Amino acid sequence: QPVIVSPFWSSSTGALDIYVTSDLWDTARGTVNLTWVDLSGKPISGNAGTPKSKHFSVGALNTTNMYSTNVSKLSLANSQDAVLLIDLIAQGHLPNAESEALTTFTHRNQFTPVYPKDLKLKDPKLSLLHDAKTGAFTVEAKSAVSLYTWIDYPAGVVGYFEDNSFTLVPGEKKTVKFVVQKDETGGKWVDGVTVRSMWDQTTRS
Repeated sequence: QPVIVSPFWSSSTGALDIYVTSDLWDTARGTVNLTWVDLSGKPISGNAGTPKSKHFSVGALNTTNMYSTNVSKLSLANSQDAVLLIDLIAQGHLPNAESEALTTFTHRNQFTPVYPKDLKLKDPKLSLLHDAKTGAFTVEAKSAVSLYTWIDYPAGVVGYFEDNSFTLVPGEKKTVKFVVQKDETGGKWVDGVTVRSMWDQTTRS
């Protein structure tokens, strides 16, 4: 994505800074939505004292700090059961585009106020469906927040998913296409596609 949002956290001082970075050749403008939920996906009261959205403007080939706070100032009952969803929507001009029309860009990131290993993760009960007509795969989190959701493909096919390693809240679906570069399975590889998340790491002995 040409416009992205990223959190930077100092575990020693508690400082949290959220930056928007753009590699467009002109100024991009937009909004970042900030949503605190617990790991079951339920909204945290008062959004933990965080504004629900912030507007930004970022210059060409530049980075801007759009929000700063300290974790110690947040109203979190349990920092091990909290995640900040950071959703960006921006508009700007693509380099060398034939049209002068603005293009809309979206990006999601997340922040947890403790290291991932210390989170009280819950099973998101992921489902995975394949649409034979479009070739796309749809992932849904059924019961909890799914962090670092990862779709994987089996041996016998070479290619890549157009998006991967994403966060889902309960009831949220994400559809991703797979670009096939080489297939030695006659199309049967689709039956071996799997989906996992950080939760699965906790179930390994």
